[in-house]
Amino acid sequence: MSVFNVELKKVVDDSYDIEIGYNLKDQLVDDLETGLLGSTKKLAVITDSNVRDLYAKPICEKLIHAGYRVDLFVFPAGEKSKTRKTKERIEDAMLEKGYRRDCAIIAIGGGISKEGDYLIEPIREYVYNTGFNKHMTKTKIVAAQLFNDAGIIGAAMLAI
Repeated sequence: MSVFNVELKKVVDDSYDIEIGYNLKDQLVDDLETGLLGSTKKLAVITDSNVRDLYAKPICEKLIHAGYRVDLFVFPAGEKSKTRKTKERIEDAMLEKGYRRDCAIIAIGGGISKEGDYLIEPIREYVYNTGFNKHMTKTKIVAAQLFNDAGIIGAAMLAI
């Protein structure tokens, strides 16, 4: 008997750009309107209770005004909420509202930027000096204005 190996490789590039900066609400709407998500008009905005009123609600209002269907999903702020249970509650709430693969998720949060220029300036210098910015001409590295929960939300969404 002979054995023949059929080699099947699946190569997927899931790369994406991240825009970092101040007051990006208008840029977000512009990016969506110029095809960032294709024809997707259904958006789940996820944030914590600290960020909800300060940033998430105004962003939701802009998105709704631009014609998107938007639902805001809020979890309690703080380390105690960074759990699998919180992720499960968000997922269940999204499923109850009909979110499937026909939507996009926008996570609003982040807090390491409280370190300000002490942290940001060395990062900016490294990135610009290594030539990264030559390929990403629109890239601006600035401190975020939000709090600590963007990372946990992003990780939760990757697990979905």
